[in-house]
Amino acid sequence: MQRNHIGIPHYRRAIDRPNQITEDVSIKTGNRRACRLEATVFREQMINFLEAAVVFLLVTNALSIAATTYAIQLLNGSSGAKREQGIIERKLNAIVQRAS
Repeated sequence: MQRNHIGIPHYRRAIDRPNQITEDVSIKTGNRRACRLEATVFREQMINFLEAAVVFLLVTNALSIAATTYAIQLLNGSSGAKREQGIIERKLNAIVQRAS
């Protein structure tokens, strides 16, 4: 345990001391190369996990957007029922039909 610059006890995290981790493992196993390989494998596993978490969040966000869009369409009544046209729209449709 150490004290930081304002005097609060500070416990060093594993990320703050990567060499210490390899030294501890190499003392237990007696093999420094295996220790470095273990640290590399752990790093790769962590990166893969974080990538998978990001992909999962993107997919769930896309599904949420799709569900919201579907709900809005249902609420707006775009089920194919004809809506009432205004007078200007009726006149424009009449002009277009006469012209064709």
